Amino acid sequence: MRVINKGYIAKSKIHGYGVFAKQQIKEGELVEQAIVPEQVISPEYEFLDGKAFIKNVETMSNYRFAAPGLDQNRYWVIPAGNAIMYNHSFNPNMVWQYKRTERIIEFIATRNIEPNEELLFDYGPQYKYHRRTKISNEVPR
Repeated sequence: MRVINKGYIAKSKIHGYGVFAKQQIKEGELVEQAIVPEQVISPEYEFLDGKAFIKNVETMSNYRFAAPGLDQNRYWVIPAGNAIMYNHSFNPNMVWQYKRTERIIEFIATRNIEPNEELLFDYGPQYKYHRRTKISNEVPR
């Protein structure tokens, strides 16, 4: 299998660094296949004085992707490639899907993308909630 990657990393106007299209990408086209290592990050629990505490909640939290686990549990994976450098958008030009048996996250264009355009995906409801809460808390009262 040949791994596909149609992006390059550069400074972003959105946040720090981002990933940009090397070439024109058509809607529905595969943008990147990011390899996922075997190791995963899963929540663990510790019990102290009759209370449960969860561990690993913040481990690599800015770079991990939620993946469906067995028995309705969740775990996180950290892909290689450009995947951890994509920025968030409420109006993304890509979506991603995790292919567990192949250990790959695929990014697929949701519309035509021009060369040098930043590649973006929606980080999901957890990010939206925290981002909106942060923004509303930063507004002067």
